[in-house]
Amino acid sequence: MTELAAVLRERFEVRLAAPAGSDGVAEYDPRSPASLARCMRGVDVMLAPPLAPATLATRRRPPWVCDLYNPELFEGLEVHAQRSPRRRRALDVVRIDRLAYAARTADAFVCASERQRDMWLGFLGASRRVRTADHARDRDLRELIDVVAAGVPDAPATRSGQPPLRGSALPADARIVLWNGGLWPWLDPELVARAVAALRRADPRWVLVVSGSSRPRSGVGADATRTLRAHLPDGGLHVAADWTPYAQRADLLLEADLGVCMHRHGVEARFADRTRLLDCVWTGLPIVCAAGDAMSDIVAARGLGRVVATGDEAALCAALTEVVQRGRAAYADALAALAAERRWSAVAAPLIAAIERVAARPPRRPDLVARMVAARHETARRIGGR
Repeated sequence: MTELAAVLRERFEVRLAAPAGSDGVAEYDPRSPASLARCMRGVDVMLAPPLAPATLATRRRPPWVCDLYNPELFEGLEVHAQRSPRRRRALDVVRIDRLAYAARTADAFVCASERQRDMWLGFLGASRRVRTADHARDRDLRELIDVVAAGVPDAPATRSGQPPLRGSALPADARIVLWNGGLWPWLDPELVARAVAALRRADPRWVLVVSGSSRPRSGVGADATRTLRAHLPDGGLHVAADWTPYAQRADLLLEADLGVCMHRHGVEARFADRTRLLDCVWTGLPIVCAAGDAMSDIVAARGLGRVVATGDEAALCAALTEVVQRGRAAYADALAALAAERRWSAVAAPLIAAIERVAARPPRRPDLVARMVAARHETARRIGGR
């Protein structure tokens, strides 16, 4: 969002807000409608993901462009899998009603890929947002929902000046496999650890580096680090930090031999957008990833690395070996070409159009169904403890 804000500032005055505990932005309490209302004061258009209906309970909400990049319909099934059955049922209601409220009250929508757009069009259709009058004016319904793909910075990646890993924490000739991002429950870093452990038995230079072990302030993913250490107890695992600062993320990417992201089999992957792999594109780092998501299709079609079936340790070992042996230079041109296409200044164009389109509109008022959804959401939120 900070990257999009930087692009939008070239045309608009931008106020960036986030839940309390964030750095360098206006803060609000997700449980307090008044705190978000203060952030929205004097704002002409709001860009935000689906928020709790109670948070939006203000009579002066500006027109809303809703960001649907996160396929929460399915990601939430994974996040709460370990909760009690009662809490899972309540949190299912919380998640779906938050999305349903957004579908009925937001003015326009953006998402991360054409595959996601197909899914959300169905959701919006079921929410009575696809009308014959809109279709007559806009047969592709791009004015209702368009794609704003994840991008990469326009400026080339450079080191921040932090001490390098090679020659200090790791051997100078290490074969660095970088897991760039958090260790979420629906991903499969354990498979990567097993593959690296198998490769280390023949060549101890192989090392798995993790750039972020758990989500800040939530702890999601912290247990996975212990599992990785059990597979790589002898120096084969390097966890860079609890969370690598955004301004320093290029350091690890520029040192690594390849970036890896594997997920478990399931519907979440079908609609996910693995934005962490765009950092690899930006820094010219070849990719090994699991089949099944939209990014894996791009990696295969554009020759950015290798795509591996979920759960296949032997195939993952072979892919890691092939990509490292070929070297970064073999993939450099393909990665640079995609980076040029996915610059933030280019991918933001549909968002700018959506903002300009809705800016003059009066805000949509919650209809009776939306008000009922909001009431049910709040009841389920109290039961679910979230």
